[in-house]
Amino acid sequence: MKFIISIIIFVSTSVMANNISTGQQIFEKSCQNCHGVNANKLATPVLHGQIETYLVSQLESFKSGSRIDLLMGKVMNDVAKELSHEEIKSVSAYLASLNPCDYPVTIETLGANLTKGKRAARSCKSCHKKEGNTLNAPIIKRQKTAYLIHSLNAFAAKTRKNSYMQGQAKLLDRTHNVGNVAAYMNAQDFCVVK
Repeated sequence: MKFIISIIIFVSTSVMANNISTGQQIFEKSCQNCHGVNANKLATPVLHGQIETYLVSQLESFKSGSRIDLLMGKVMNDVAKELSHEEIKSVSAYLASLNPCDYPVTIETLGANLTKGKRAARSCKSCHKKEGNTLNAPIIKRQKTAYLIHSLNAFAAKTRKNSYMQGQAKLLDRTHNVGNVAAYMNAQDFCVVK
C-alpha cells in the first residue's frame, strides 16, 4: 500500500513539475515582455505569485472574449486565443509558483493621500488576501498603481465585467479618489519584514 501511495505522489509531483516547466516556457515566449521584471514601467499587472485559479479564469475569459483587453488593445485576447486550456493551466501554475517578492515593485504614490487610501481600502481586504481565498479575487497588495487605477475605472465604467467589483469601484469613485486606494494597495509590501 505504501508503495502505491509513493508512486502516486511521485507521478503527481512529476506532472506538476512538468506543468510548471511548460508554463515557464510559455511565459518566456509569450508573456515576459509585458509581465516580466523588465516590464515594471508598463501599466500591465504583476503576475508573479498571483492566485492560480484567478489567472486561469482571466486567461480563459480573454480567450473566449468575455473579457476584452482595454489596456493594450486586445493583445491579451490574441495571446490567450493561441493557448490551449492545458497551456493556460501550465502558465498559471508557473506564475503562481513564483515568489512575488522576487518581482521588484516600484512604489508609485503619484501624490495620493495614503491615509484616505487606507480608510477606503478596508472593504478590499476581505476579498483580496495574499493567503488566497475562495472568491477567486486576485492579490492586489504590491500591484502596480497604474494598473489598479485602470482596473477600478474599468469596473466603474462597466467595461470590465464583475457586478460586485462594478459596485465597489463605483462607490470608490464617488466617495474616495480611486488613486488613493490604488497607491495605498501598491505600497502594501508584504515582502518587507517589520
